[in-house]
Amino acid sequence: MKIKHLAIFLLIIFLASPVFAANTVKYNEATGEILAMGAMPNLEAGLGEAVATVDAETPANISHYTFNGTTLVQKSAEAIAQIEAERNFNTKIFFGRLIQEFSAERWYALSKLGVGWTMDQLISYPNWPGLKAYATALISDETITEADAVIINTVLLEQGINLENY
Repeated sequence: MKIKHLAIFLLIIFLASPVFAANTVKYNEATGEILAMGAMPNLEAGLGEAVATVDAETPANISHYTFNGTTLVQKSAEAIAQIEAERNFNTKIFFGRLIQEFSAERWYALSKLGVGWTMDQLISYPNWPGLKAYATALISDETITEADAVIINTVLLEQGINLENY
């Protein structure tokens, strides 16, 4: 009988006490960008990465935080707005707006060259710095004009994407 009472007592103590399991966070040492976080005791760091144990719950929007080696740090409002713009970017709206802004002849000429398809691949991946580099190369080799680039950037800005930030 004593064993049963002891077991019940220990169960009550266990359930009544706050229990929080520490989480492991894997992050980029240079930027603090969080690569993974959770109850993962066997997480290993790669080149330029570090792993730490923290007494913090994993935030719902982990991409809104960085890690400074000891604590989670919320990113700036501007950085969070950019993250959300990237997350919510709609390629159908983007290409629909480009078709509205370019003349039919100009859009057809660009489409024959595969410009739209390549932009779609870079956006869908997503690779925003790659899209910026691609647009810059298209201007350099005169595939698109400065006016074309302004149209593309304006349509991107409608959804909160500013290629200047990449």
